[in-house]
Amino acid sequence: MGGSELSLEELELGILDNPEALKPRLQDLLEGDNKAGRTDSWVNAAWAASQVFKGELDKLIPILMEAEILAGNRNLHQQWVGIKLAILMHQSKADNVPTKEEFETLLKTVKTFNKPRLEAIVKAEYAFAQLYRNEAVFAMSLVREALHDVEKDAAARDFHLYNAYSSAVVVCGYLHDDKRLHSLNNTIFSLARTKNLRAALLNSLYNFIAYTMNKQDADQIAKAKPLFDEALGLAKSLQLTTQEAVLRNQYITYFTSQKNWRRAIEEADIALEIFERSRNLIWIADTLTKKAKVEITLGRFENALEHLQRAETIFPPDYTHDHMRIMESKAMALAGLKNFNVAFDTMAEFARRLKVSSDLARDQELNSRLAELGAQVEEQKNTMLERKNAEHLRTMNYQTNTIVLSACIILSAVIGLWVIYRQKRRLTDLNTYITTQVLDRYLPPVLVKEILLGNMKLDTDPAEKHITVLFADICQFTKATEQLGIEKISIVLNQFLSTMTDIVFEHRGTIDKFIGDSIMVVFGAPADMSGEEQAQQVVATAKAMMRALTELNREWERNGLGSFEMHIGIHTGMAIVGNFGSKKRSDYTAIGNTVNIAARLEKFAKANQIVLSAAVRAYLPHDETRSMGLYELKGIEKPIEVYTLVSHGSDSDVVQRKSKSAS
Repeated sequence: MGGSELSLEELELGILDNPEALKPRLQDLLEGDNKAGRTDSWVNAAWAASQVFKGELDKLIPILMEAEILAGNRNLHQQWVGIKLAILMHQSKADNVPTKEEFETLLKTVKTFNKPRLEAIVKAEYAFAQLYRNEAVFAMSLVREALHDVEKDAAARDFHLYNAYSSAVVVCGYLHDDKRLHSLNNTIFSLARTKNLRAALLNSLYNFIAYTMNKQDADQIAKAKPLFDEALGLAKSLQLTTQEAVLRNQYITYFTSQKNWRRAIEEADIALEIFERSRNLIWIADTLTKKAKVEITLGRFENALEHLQRAETIFPPDYTHDHMRIMESKAMALAGLKNFNVAFDTMAEFARRLKVSSDLARDQELNSRLAELGAQVEEQKNTMLERKNAEHLRTMNYQTNTIVLSACIILSAVIGLWVIYRQKRRLTDLNTYITTQVLDRYLPPVLVKEILLGNMKLDTDPAEKHITVLFADICQFTKATEQLGIEKISIVLNQFLSTMTDIVFEHRGTIDKFIGDSIMVVFGAPADMSGEEQAQQVVATAKAMMRALTELNREWERNGLGSFEMHIGIHTGMAIVGNFGSKKRSDYTAIGNTVNIAARLEKFAKANQIVLSAAVRAYLPHDETRSMGLYELKGIEKPIEVYTLVSHGSDSDVVQRKSKSAS
């Protein structure tokens, strides 16, 4: 960038390449331009400052407010949008997250500019705000629109493309949509490397590395080394010391997974030195906690306790997850120092707090560790008793003592083996009963296997989760019951439910419950599934159910049972999923507005119709659906835009298509 004037395009590239180098230049321009003649270049500088000084806006707010007015008066639309967003975020009372109303009002204004690339900027920030509010499905629909906006706008530049793609990556990570995340990341990497946009590349590399480390997949972590090295090289070349330290903090996880303890300690020490200089306390505490785990592995338990005690004093009380990490490591360090009583109490408290975990293997590991610590506590007590009685034991006859001791040992071993055998037999019987009488009836075989292997559990406390819900119901079932009688309708219902259950299991769905002739199916719980995969599986399930009903009708008609129709409703969103009930009896189920809307859509659907919400449709190719319009559903506060699948392959669907073509 040459000369004193700064064009918008130059500033965009500077932000994507080296924002730190821009800061002194921006400060000079903002302070040097006289108030009487604020130029467009000054407004450009104010816009760029709103992008690179995001954590330091307090002193800039008066300048930004003045620049907002000038940008509006001069039709400098991009500058106005960026500055307006920065002011909104800064002034928001809800942890820097503006309300939906504020975003919608801003978006309405920006649409009048007729510049889709600027709408994309607002939608990207809007999506982040919705993630903060746990409205991930809405966030995904916003980033999809943002991507569409920048791709159709011929005037969109690298800055607009990067902004839309990077926001989409964050939302995909939140929804565990690995396939789309990898595709978007590859697009960003290609753009940043081709244009040599170093800061953009560094930020994208770090986001991908952090996501990979959090997944805790050993194979993926091992493949991340080249990305680590590239990101670290960029941080050094740009003299971004804090980013370098954050990367080294992630390096601890990488080298720990590779069992390179020496390098893990070295990276921790370098990161700590940088964080100490900048007094970045939270990162100091996080790095100390990671370093302590490595020290424990190396047997340096006192060092580990020292790190953990300091980290404990730094983390605020509401950092619950971090305090639990510290508690677990403390128990391990105390056990290493043979302070088993305190270690046992600490681990027991940690296990008590671990209420929201959905990892059965993790629980078993904790129980095993508790049992081991308990045995060590008893061993310590026995050692004390042995010392007290040592003199008395020496007076006993050696041979007699040996015989008695041997007999005790043999007897204890026999009793122990018998107890273990009985426990194993009971566990085997219980396991068989649970498998055949409970799990196989509601879960697909793949999930049953995962639960029995300890890779998944159902006894979780209720927690919020993104799921997709399907309701399917036979039309006019009560009338058919009166006409056919109990015996015949029982045959119909059992065949119907059995067939539909097989279809649900083939598509990795979970039977939540049977309600008479109605089925409630959940996708995304208990097994995690990305939003896009949920939508694909639920639509495939609904279509297969309609086709299967056609085949069942042919069989029922041959047997004099008549034919039946079905309607299906589908919705996706956040719901509370887990166990509900008492200690004596509870059900694993989903509750909330998402479930209510799906149930209402099923009632809204006509015979042999698959009806779905706009939230589900957002994940599907749009030519597969047709809008039915906005409708007010009973018990639902706001109108819902309803869609139907264009075709699903049932007999009635074929008839409808033929009649349309004939007309």
